[in-house]
Amino acid sequence: MIRILFLTLFFIGTVTANCFSQKRELDFSRSISLRTNLFSLVELDAGIMLGVKYQFNERFAVMIDPMFIFYDPYNSHHQRPLGIKIKSDVRYYLDRYRPGHDRFFIAPELHLKYVSTQKNDDFGINCIGGQCSYYMNAQYREIKNEAGGSIKLGSEISLDKKDIWLLEIYAGFGVRVIHYSEKNIPLGASFVSDPIHQFPFRENTPVPILPGFIKFSFRIW
Repeated sequence: MIRILFLTLFFIGTVTANCFSQKRELDFSRSISLRTNLFSLVELDAGIMLGVKYQFNERFAVMIDPMFIFYDPYNSHHQRPLGIKIKSDVRYYLDRYRPGHDRFFIAPELHLKYVSTQKNDDFGINCIGGQCSYYMNAQYREIKNEAGGSIKLGSEISLDKKDIWLLEIYAGFGVRVIHYSEKNIPLGASFVSDPIHQFPFRENTPVPILPGFIKFSFRIW
């Protein structure tokens, strides 16, 4: 009788432990996802973005979103920029993980950008006191370095019951600083007029920004 009672208690304990383990597995999120921004093709410095998200527990995740920049859709001179933009954030989720349910998060974000653009401009050669030996039109490279940070709030919207596809919407507030420099200028040359930049009155000055994007992610693990 004692053996039967012991086996019965052991069986009940095993079943209870298995059920608790399965419940914990459903409540716990740990995954790796690929991410993209479909609107990266129409940004000021446009290109293709493919990022990675690592969810290492149900409350925290880290993201890195590199973007290869290769054209400017709004420039009428058909200039060809080349560069990279990197955005990264550490994300804290405000609610617990439930499969197939939307989640809200808050995250600090780091923003870095480097763009090199080949341009043409008029130069004066061997200029002294405003007088130049001669003038020429030549190519040079404009280098833009950008750095910034922000705090953002957003939501991850589940597009299926297993959270394979997610739609991410967020907005925030932050600052950025832009610095321009010119390279490959002809020897002994100087600009006839100051070069025109995208933000000529805000260079080297912190500028408020309001980041906001829509991104898609696909869970691969």
